[in-house]
This record gives sequence, structure tokens and C-alpha cells, in this order.
Amino acid sequence: MAAMQVQVPRRNVIADALRGVAGLLVPLFHLSEPYGWNRAGASGVPQICGHGYLCVEFFLLLMGYMLAYAYDRRWKEGMGIGAFFKRRLLRLHPLIVSGTVIGLIVFFAQGLGCPLWDKALKAFGPWEFAGLVVAGFLFLPYPGSGFLVPFNPCAWTLAYEYLANILYALFVRRLGRVALAVLSVVAGLWTMSFVFHFDLNALFGTSSAFLAEIAARKGDSIEIGWSLRPDHFYGACVRLFFPFLFGMFLARTGWKIRIPRWGLPICLGVFLLVLFTPMPFGGVYQNGAFELVALMVVFPFLLLVGAGTEVAHAKTAAVCAFFAELSYPFYMSHYPFMKIHNWWVRTHSASCSAGFCFALGVCEYLALAAFAYAVMRFWDRPVRRALSESTQHKTTTKG
Repeated sequence: MAAMQVQVPRRNVIADALRGVAGLLVPLFHLSEPYGWNRAGASGVPQICGHGYLCVEFFLLLMGYMLAYAYDRRWKEGMGIGAFFKRRLLRLHPLIVSGTVIGLIVFFAQGLGCPLWDKALKAFGPWEFAGLVVAGFLFLPYPGSGFLVPFNPCAWTLAYEYLANILYALFVRRLGRVALAVLSVVAGLWTMSFVFHFDLNALFGTSSAFLAEIAARKGDSIEIGWSLRPDHFYGACVRLFFPFLFGMFLARTGWKIRIPRWGLPICLGVFLLVLFTPMPFGGVYQNGAFELVALMVVFPFLLLVGAGTEVAHAKTAAVCAFFAELSYPFYMSHYPFMKIHNWWVRTHSASCSAGFCFALGVCEYLALAAFAYAVMRFWDRPVRRALSESTQHKTTTKG
């Protein structure tokens, strides 16, 4: 009997490029973020990459798309839930561990004279702090610590990615296109209600103090989710469910948009235009409309172009794949160092020129990129390779 031919999905070069760009821009957004807090004084440095936080929405959309694209076939081939979770843990958790270690090192650097972390963590006793460290390595929330991921705050998005993976394995993967379409519409309306501060009490005839607080919140963006506060949990779920579900729906439809020859530069140009648009874009409702258009129209369009457009140049594909791989180590390694940078901006930047602040930021960014590459090469790749070989060996031995 002839061996069954297994169709392996082709690499989406444009999606690789966009993921790589998003991974490069999130640290840039965080690097310039404290200058957007009106704490820079006379330095006059603006916040660049003003809508860089929308990279979270793109990552979640891409995650939903790639889960369906890469794993639907494997379920049909007999992959079980245990094997799925092993694959996802193998992909995601080594950098969660390294990010926690980096955060711990920077936390203890507070003893060198810069108050970097929340007072709540400093007030923890030895056993409470030990519990917090264990929770960090296991990627579990710890009450009283402020952030969802205290030692590496920007890793909060991975907590919700874990949630999405669990929902996919247990439930969502079984849904058809019609069910995903309906849920995407519901999640989209929920997102609109959050962005535009709709009063859901008036809509549903309820009197919830929490929903009233959500409707009355101050703020002009969807940038929320990193705290343990209930409103952040609510906002993070809002940010998660539409892109996750809609990304899966797009993958299941098989829709594609083909832009021969110019697909990659057009997608990169549009993506950069969205992310570098100053924040806020007009008032509360104008900025909310901008975010919704980016999330519901622009980012899905970019994914569909990536699905339908071939990038034939091998070197271009290799470069895109490299930066796509670097994006996750860069994202998970940079933020503890941002604590030092943010402290410096608050305390010293007012006495420095814009040119000095800019040059310092460039040097910091390049150093962080080099560090992220080292983490990828000497930690993430070897650990995942070793764990993968160990898993395969155990499976073979049992067989």
C-alpha cells in the first residue's frame, strides 16, 4: 500500500513579515511610551509608534488564524488533547520561564537605587514572595501583586493566549464556520460596546455597578488588560475574543486575496501606517473608530493577502521567517528592562536634550534586540529542541 501523502501547509511569508514587524515595534512602543505620559518635561521627545498597542490585536488575530490553519488538520489525523497541549507548552513556556528570570534580576536591581516595581511587591514577606516566584514560573496569577504577570508585565497577553488555546482544544475547534461567524459577530458587537462606552445596563435592563463603571471609564483606547483588576480582566476578554474567533473563521473559509508582486510591500506599508498613526487619533469616539477599522477590516485584509500571495524570493522569505521567530523572544525579554528606562525618563529626561534622549533610546533598542537574539539562540531554540527530542524519545519508548 502506498504511503499516505500528508499535506503540509505552506509558510505564509507575508504573515511572517507582519509578525516580525509587530515584534520589533512593541518594544519601540514601550520605549517611547513614558514620553507620552507628559513626564518628559523639557526634553520634548514625542511618543512614536502611537498605536503600537494594536500589535496585540494583530497577534491574537494571527493566533486564531494559525491555530485553525496549522492544527485543524492534525486533529483529523488523530492528534489528542494531550499532544496539543504539549506542543503549545513546548512553543510558549520556555520564554515565559526566561522572562520571569529576567524580571527577577531586574526586580532585585532595585537595591541599586532605582525604585522600579510596585510597592505591593516590596511589602511581601519571604514566603509570599516565594509563592509569587513559583506562580511566575508556572504562569499563574497571584493575588495582591498588581500585575497579572508581575515580573514581566507585558506577558499578560500570553495568559490570554493560553486561555484561547484551552478553549480551542476543548470546544472552539469543534465549531463550524456558521457558528464561528455568529460568535465573531457577537464578539465584534461586544468590542464595539467597549470601545464606544455603551451603557450595557440600559441595553439589557440591568443595574450592574460594574457595567456602569465600564461604560463610564476614562480613556480613549482599547489598551487594557495587564492588571488583576476586574475591569482589566473584562477588557482583556474583549480584546481576545473577536480577533481569536474571527481569525479562526477566516482560516476555515479559505478566503484569499492575491496581489501579485507588490503584496508584501503593500501589506507592510499599510501595517506601519496603522501602527505609527499618532495616539489618540482624534477624540474618544474617533480613536475608537480607528481601532475598530484596524481590527475588523485592515488586519483581516492583510492576513487574506498573505494567504493568497506567494513570495517567491527565497532570501526575502528567509528574512521574514527570521524576524517572525525573533518576535516572540523580543516581546518576552524586553519589558523588565523597560522598568529601568521608565524610571530614568521620570527622573532624568527633563534635564536632557531631545537628541540625547533619542540617541539613548536607539542604543537601548539595539541592545535589547541583540539580547533577544541571544535569548532565542542560546535558550529558546536549545530548550525547545531538547524538550521535543525528550518527548519523542518517551513516545517511542512507550510505543
